[in-house]
Amino acid sequence: MSDRLRDIAGGGAEPRKKGVGGWFDGRAGRREYWFWVIPAFLASGILGAMGMMVVSILLSILILVAFIRRLHDLGHSGWWAPVINFGGNIIAGLAAAFGGEIGALLGVLPFLGAVITLGVLPGENDRNEYGPPPGRPNPAETFS
Repeated sequence: MSDRLRDIAGGGAEPRKKGVGGWFDGRAGRREYWFWVIPAFLASGILGAMGMMVVSILLSILILVAFIRRLHDLGHSGWWAPVINFGGNIIAGLAAAFGGEIGALLGVLPFLGAVITLGVLPGENDRNEYGPPPGRPNPAETFS
């Protein structure tokens, strides 16, 4: 029997959610966050510049999932992710409408600040309501 199955059978771990709900479940450490966000941002920007907005929007959904899991690691609700995302887009859109290209560039800065802040802050060391810390076994859930 695998260790994961043994943990589930012994009540030491919870089964993972399947499907799209599993994407939002759990916590993401800083490394996992940056491995998702940097390539998705680059691809989204390049495809958006090429006029492929549908693909760019799909990539922004992946970024939103990374935000949610990262917020979970920080001990916050994932519902803050859409607030950050839509708030940043509204600020950038208003800045572009009233300030032209320079305004659009300056409007993106608060959103980039939020992205960097999420990637720099350390997560909670202990288990929180979203699960154990990523990448580190929780001693209370380990069989001896």
